[in-house]
Amino acid sequence: MLQAMRGARQGMTEGLPNTTQAALISAVVLLGAMVLGTGGGLGWFWWRYQQSAKTLTIVAESINQHQSGALKETIRQSAHDNYVGPWFSSFLKRRGL
Repeated sequence: MLQAMRGARQGMTEGLPNTTQAALISAVVLLGAMVLGTGGGLGWFWWRYQQSAKTLTIVAESINQHQSGALKETIRQSAHDNYVGPWFSSFLKRRGL
C-alpha cells in the first residue's frame, strides 16, 4: 500500500506541472470539505426534524389523555389558520392519535 502511494505521488510530480498538481490537490480538498459540510448540514436538519416530530407526538398524546374538547378545537382552528391543517392531521393519523 505504501509503495502504491509513493508510486502515485512520484507519477504525479513527474507527469504534471506544479501549478496543475496544486490545482488538483486543492480541488480534491475543496470537494472533500463540501461533502463533509453537506453531510453535516443534512444530519443537522434530520436531527431537528426528529426532535420536532417527537415533541409534537408528546404534546398530542397529552392532549388526547386529558380529553379537552375546547383545547382540541382551538388547536385544529389554529392549525387551519396557519395553513398546516392537512399536514398536522396526517402527522397525528400516522402516529395513531
